[in-house]
Amino acid sequence: MKFSDRGIKALEVRDKEYQVREAHGFTIRVLPSGVKRWEYIYNSPLTGKRRRMHLGNYCEAGAVHEPKTDTSLATAHQRYTDARGLVLKEIDPQAPPEPESIPEPAGRPLTVKELKKKYIAHITGGLNEKGEIIHGLSPDSVKNQDNRLEKRLIPAWENRLITDISKNDAIELLECISKPGAARNILLAGRAMFSYALDRELILFNPFANAGKAVPKTAPNERDRVLDDDELRRIWPLLCSKGKPGIIRRVLLIILLTGQRPDEVAAMPKIEIEANGRWWMIPKERAKNKKEHRVYLSAPVRRLISPLLLVPGDYVFPASRGAEGPVGVTSLDSHVQRYLSDEEYAGLPRWTPHDLRRTYATGLASLGADDSVIDVLQNHKKIGVVRIYNRYKYDADRRAWAIRWAWEIRRILRSK
Repeated sequence: MKFSDRGIKALEVRDKEYQVREAHGFTIRVLPSGVKRWEYIYNSPLTGKRRRMHLGNYCEAGAVHEPKTDTSLATAHQRYTDARGLVLKEIDPQAPPEPESIPEPAGRPLTVKELKKKYIAHITGGLNEKGEIIHGLSPDSVKNQDNRLEKRLIPAWENRLITDISKNDAIELLECISKPGAARNILLAGRAMFSYALDRELILFNPFANAGKAVPKTAPNERDRVLDDDELRRIWPLLCSKGKPGIIRRVLLIILLTGQRPDEVAAMPKIEIEANGRWWMIPKERAKNKKEHRVYLSAPVRRLISPLLLVPGDYVFPASRGAEGPVGVTSLDSHVQRYLSDEEYAGLPRWTPHDLRRTYATGLASLGADDSVIDVLQNHKKIGVVRIYNRYKYDADRRAWAIRWAWEIRRILRSK
């Protein structure tokens, strides 16, 4: 319709808002409140997405109105014409104005070595120059990042100015690292360090931003690793050996035998083991999905745990070397990678403690366990299982499949 005061005044108010257009996106929108709002609807030249530009609320020419919001037909049409003129010039009328110049970072540019020192101090935490508390990362995380940057990034760029590091420099550095895991670690650590510099306006861009897209080997591994029977036969003797540290190897064996999450097994308090030693009750406070969970401990698992219950302390698997608390998940990862044998990952393709949990689930499925049963046994969130009054409902299934899986592991180890 061709807009006119008479036509707009005649637009009725409805329960739901609706709109009427004149042409080329010039629109009046009628709201249930009675307000009639001018709008310009257009496709942004920058993004191609549909946008809506508010031009003011309708008021009849000559009527008493609020200058900041009420707009006559003539004024709204002029605003629409001006905005459409910008769109035809491929300018988005609602885009912020382009800066006249890009500010240069203040102060003398740092070298990469100087930036690394500042960044490590930042993530360590403590007090800043104003005496304010800075919350840092865990000591293990700080140590890992420091080691990675010192080993890979500093030798390549030590005395270069951070303002001179380009995205191509980052890509070339990642491509020179042969191991995908090491390349991925440097991508993450380097990106975090340069983000710190960007936030403090020490640089104008992060050279590691999107650099991973150009280096496919830095892509995260798909979470589908399952150890086959031959691999289980290879690692089982290594896990059962009496070499140090035996506690960590017991944790790995129990993850495989129970299918529970590595962090929940490693941090197992002794009070969670029931008096008969056959059941492990994980409280909702410790469970990943905040659902209380019961695990039946088969005979092989009980033999692994029982001696440790007699040792003084609160945890079944205490941390070593005088550290307080239980074994950490990073210790499990390191042991799998470095200490099972003379070869990385015991000479197998890369695997992790969580892959033992996945191997358990796949093994039960091959034995005929229904997906819903496996979800119960592994306390998957999507089932939404077992309220307090129902905590023992699946105990028969838990016991039966724990025993059957123990026998399956025995069969695998004895077969060729």
